[in-house]
Amino acid sequence: MSRMKFKRGDTFSFRGFASIVIDGVLLTDITGWVIRAQVRRTKSGGYTLVEELGAVWILTAGEFALDSTGSTGWPVGVVEIDIQFTNGAVVVSTETQQIEVVPDVTYG
Repeated sequence: MSRMKFKRGDTFSFRGFASIVIDGVLLTDITGWVIRAQVRRTKSGGYTLVEELGAVWILTAGEFALDSTGSTGWPVGVVEIDIQFTNGAVVVSTETQQIEVVPDVTYG
């Protein structure tokens, strides 16, 4: 599991490309697929929701965008994120990534 650092209160905006593979076949058309992502923190053996991110497709070729409405309320420490793609009953998720949220020194 990889980990990146992120300053609490900064703008969280991520762009990427998705490759959805079903039964060994790479999908070239993602029409009808819904994208969703959440930031969660592990707490007492379970997960606590930190934020449901805005997640949208940019192009049908698999480019997507994830955006936060504001990370000032994110807890300092390690949070986790993955991206889930759904089409009907078919659900495909990415590898879980860790984000180390650190305090911002300059703010206000």
